[in-house]
Order: sequence, then C-alpha cells, then structure tokens
Amino acid sequence: MKMRGIVQGSSNGAIGCKMLLIFLMVTKPIHGSALGNVLRPESEPNLEVLTCPGKCVCQLEAFNELPIARWVNHMARDYGDDSFLQQPTHTKLATCLVQSQDEWQELRDYLPTDLQALILLYTGNVENQLAVNTSSLRPLNQLRTLEIRGTGATLIIDDPLEFLQHANFEHIRLQASDRLQRPKFSKLPSDDYEYKPPSELLPPSEYSTKYPLQFEDAASDIVTYEQHMQRLKQTRMPSFFGWGRLEVLRIVGCKLDKLHWQMFDGLTQLRDLNLERNSIEELPPFAFSGALQLKSLSLAHNALRRLHYLGLAGLLQLETLNLADNRLERLSELSFPPLPKLQKADLRSNPVRYILPGTFWVMNDTRELRMGSDQAALDLRTWFIYGQFDSLNELRTLILGNVSTETLEQGVFKVSKAL
Repeated sequence: MKMRGIVQGSSNGAIGCKMLLIFLMVTKPIHGSALGNVLRPESEPNLEVLTCPGKCVCQLEAFNELPIARWVNHMARDYGDDSFLQQPTHTKLATCLVQSQDEWQELRDYLPTDLQALILLYTGNVENQLAVNTSSLRPLNQLRTLEIRGTGATLIIDDPLEFLQHANFEHIRLQASDRLQRPKFSKLPSDDYEYKPPSELLPPSEYSTKYPLQFEDAASDIVTYEQHMQRLKQTRMPSFFGWGRLEVLRIVGCKLDKLHWQMFDGLTQLRDLNLERNSIEELPPFAFSGALQLKSLSLAHNALRRLHYLGLAGLLQLETLNLADNRLERLSELSFPPLPKLQKADLRSNPVRYILPGTFWVMNDTRELRMGSDQAALDLRTWFIYGQFDSLNELRTLILGNVSTETLEQGVFKVSKAL
C-alpha cells in the first residue's frame, strides 16, 4: 500500500514511476516473498549510453558472448581449464562500424571512457585504409578486451596497452611505429638453453654407431642482438613488449608471415596465442621465449615446411599445440624441444611421409596425437629397433589418416604402453 501511495501521490505519473523504480532497486527484497525472488538486481556498473557515438552500439554484454571469449572457452574445454570463465558476468562493450579514417577520428573522442571492451569493425573500401594508433586508445584505460577486424585496417603499435588482457586482430595489418619503445637489454636466450638432442650431444662417429640414421635438419641462424635490432628497423615488425597483462592474443589472417623472438618479449601472463592463417614459413629460434606460460599455441593453416626444436624452445607449460594444415614432410628428433606438459598435438593436413626415431621422446605426457593428410601417405614402419611413437607412454588417442604399409610391423607402436 505504501508503494502504491507513491505513484498516486505524484503530480506527474511518469516521474512517480521513475521514483518507484529507484525505490525498488535500492530496497532489499522481502525474504520468502515472490517479489523478493524476482527483484534481485545484479550488481552491474552503469553504462553512459548517451555518450555513445552514432556509429557505435554501446551495451552491457555477457562477457562469455564476446567473440574472443567464445574462442578461449572452446580452448579451455580442450585442456580442462575453466579459470578464464571466472570473469565478470557483464562487460561494458562498444561495437563500432567504421568506414573511413575520418569516421574513426570523429568517434574515438566520444567513446565512453569507462569501456571494458571495444570491437572495431572496418567495413570501408579496402583501398581507403583505416589506421588506428594504439596511443589513441590509451585514454580508455579501463579497457580489458580489444578486437579489430576488417581487411583494409591497420593497427599501428606506437605505444603499449599495458592494461589489456585480451586482444583479437583478424584480417588487419599490424605495424610498428618508429617511436615504439623496445626493450634495451633483451638478449636472445640461446646461451641459457641447455637442451640438445642426442645427435648434437654425441661425437659424429659415436652417434652414427649408436643411432644409425642421420638427420639433415640444420639449425636456424642465430644472429646477434645488434643485427636483430637492425632487421627490426628495416622490416618494422610489430612488438607487444609492454603489454604485460595480456592473457589472450589472436592474430588471424593478418599476413604476419615472419616472426621474431622479441615480438612477444615480456608477455609473462600470456596463456593463449593463435597465429593462424598468416603464411608463416619458419619459426626463428626462441620465437616464444618471452611468453613461457603459454598453455595453448596454434600455428594452423600456415606454410611451415620444417620444425627445428629451437623454434618452440622453452614452452614447458604448453598443453595444446596445433600445427594442422602446414607443409611439414618429415619429423625427427630435431623437430621438437622438451614439452613435458603437452596433452594434445594436432598435425593433420601436413604431408608427413616419415616419422624418424626420437621424434616424440620429449613429449612424454601427450594424451592425444592426430596426423594424416590427403597429400601424402605416412610410411608406417619401424626404424631398426625403434618404433615411430616411442615414449608416448600416456597416449590415449592416436588418429592416423592415410598411412602406407605393406605389413604392420610388431614394433611400430613399441613403448606406447597405454594404447
């Protein structure tokens, strides 16, 4: 009756309803009543919708509905980790359709400063390039999630976004600025890396006696820091140094065909890295040495022709590795470094013909391995006293498509005790 009196006693019905709404939002519900079960407003921050630019839609969005969250949740299910799901229920999101550089310059100053997620979709002509400088996003210091998508857009990294946790870039260009500050005292961690496969530890004569097969893979050239910095200046490769809170990074279809070890330097919180569809042909030594906490890494749909163990060196926390749809033709003991926590490895759609002895000796905890390609049949066989899947003691799932063998030899799956 008291609440009804508020409405009837008002000289303006619209204002009275507004007062009633406020009253209900701040009043604790009566326990056990039907009203109390319904009106339990969630503790959500207010979004200043009126400040949203005309080219954008601003809203409170369920975090798990964001595109990058859906991808990471899919990856989380793969390795049984739900920590990413422990996020705020709702996120302050602005989704903006941008057709020109002028539109971006107009709207960026009117974006709500308390945004937590921003999605920029470039829908303009490919020839009308859109350039977004990271320095222009620094006023949005509450931003946790950034997504930029659209052919013809370029993200110029001229300032680190140290507050970002999730970044998703699809079909754009990434470019470093001349004013970008890079680490001054970083060094290639080659001197601190101790692992070497048997073929590099033993003298050639002793190795050839103990291990009859020779491996022709050669280590990639390791350049000095000064030489590397000079190459960076010439190519203007992007660097995410300073993005210290970054947990998820997707760079998909961005023509990032070359990597360098300093690109991910300092990303100590990075857990998920996706570099799919970038035409990457090789992994330089210690390519991911700045992100040693990685749990999932995808290099699928690239152009890798060979693997050298230094390319993935140091990823001792890695649990999921996706190398599907590349151009790998042969695997050997020089292909992989120690990956003690690797659970799943996907090598499908690679024309692998030969798996030489010792290939999987450094993947002792792997539970699932997928291989097979229509381009080439895998020669399923033993090599002297060695099986092709030696040391995969914890393997539960082995999928091999398109194999070639006249006789399934007894030692092919030797030492894979769990199969």
